[in-house]
Amino acid sequence: MPVSAAERKITEKCASGNLLTCFVDVKSKYDRCSNDGLVREAPIDVFYPNASHILFEALKNTKMVQAMPQSKRLVLFGGLALTLGLPLLHANQFGEWFFGLSPLQSRDLFWWPLLVVTLLYVLLIEKRPLSTIGLRKPELATLVLVAGTTALILFAVDPLISFIVTALHLSGNATPNQMIDATPYWYRALLVTRAALAEEVVFRGYLIERIEELSGSRILAGAVSLAAFALAHLAYWGWVPLVGVSLIGLVLTVLYQWRRDLCANIAVHWLVDAAQLLVP
Repeated sequence: MPVSAAERKITEKCASGNLLTCFVDVKSKYDRCSNDGLVREAPIDVFYPNASHILFEALKNTKMVQAMPQSKRLVLFGGLALTLGLPLLHANQFGEWFFGLSPLQSRDLFWWPLLVVTLLYVLLIEKRPLSTIGLRKPELATLVLVAGTTALILFAVDPLISFIVTALHLSGNATPNQMIDATPYWYRALLVTRAALAEEVVFRGYLIERIEELSGSRILAGAVSLAAFALAHLAYWGWVPLVGVSLIGLVLTVLYQWRRDLCANIAVHWLVDAAQLLVP
């Protein structure tokens, strides 16, 4: 597909390192394309690759990375390319493009293998235990955390999301929800399980731990994790649901950085999604 002058201009701004300007311009392009069947391609083609490139370049220059052996650097950046790069670079749409799968089936084809590969990468390539991404035996405190955080999201965050959407007169695309509602109950249960396992392992456990290790910054690790989590949902859900995804993602990010208990995160994620997709 030929690249327009407007697209070239956006790409140049992104490459210059001004991510805020880049994001605003891409958002504008996305809005203009949303009625032409190009919703899923507009923001991804330009913003994600350049944002990822700028992040990788910034991490390469930190004192902590410079002091690492080259072999360790390569392994850690390889893990980031796997868990941060692939979800944001169209990889979850390969099933649609090459095999004619539905958007949901294509994402299943991507996320289940990525979950397994990420766990194996930690164990076999990094040669570390899964406790280094927060996976450890649940304790009594885990149950308390799960109950409290789930209640917070369902009874405080969800009403806040509804208030924001109503107050700003936002209206989203109903098609994604209709597609999910049309699937069998067992598939929706599998979908909820896949989202809770894969997204928490990739976005919370792996990304937060490894970016913090590379940068020494809890804030940067949490911010990148949250941004990646939210933007990974953009292609399928669109902009309006991003309000809810971002707020719930913020709670899950804070929960993980507070307790470093990935089992708690997985359980909360599962319960919140189940309340929306499995409860009549």
